[in-house]
Amino acid sequence: MTRSLIEIILSTTLLLCANIANAQEVGKNRASERCFTIHVRINGKLVEGPQTITLKVRQIETSLSMGGGCFRIPPALIAEKTLDVVFTIPRNRIELSGIPTGFFAGPWDLDLADRKFDGDVSLPKHARAKEACAVVFHVGEPETAISQTKCRTHLAGKASKSGLVSP
Repeated sequence: MTRSLIEIILSTTLLLCANIANAQEVGKNRASERCFTIHVRINGKLVEGPQTITLKVRQIETSLSMGGGCFRIPPALIAEKTLDVVFTIPRNRIELSGIPTGFFAGPWDLDLADRKFDGDVSLPKHARAKEACAVVFHVGEPETAISQTKCRTHLAGKASKSGLVSP
């Protein structure tokens, strides 16, 4: 790799680490507001977000239902450094891994694309857009955006209003 490419990668990594630390600090200061929502867009069109999610840490899974317009995170889970988040939306299963708990203090925007993301989202060279997720966490200033590959699985069948898929 060239020196400038290495410098760009290191700079990006440092910024991401600083934003994660900032989000965790903001999250600690808002312990009473441990409530978040997930807004989902597929190919730029807003779709209904999840009504239930599963949070995973180590071998423990906790299912949460939306209540009062958001998901309320139990204090025991907020004490963890990161959580995995799993949910389904029409025809898709989403598995976001290693999300710092500081990001659970505000709304998320999840963008999915079947062919190509907008220019704001960068993926690794050989990543497939239809298997990737782009998330913006609206916690702290500036907001933090991440992309993960292999977080989206297409589900066969017909989607119902509840987001569950029937064969």
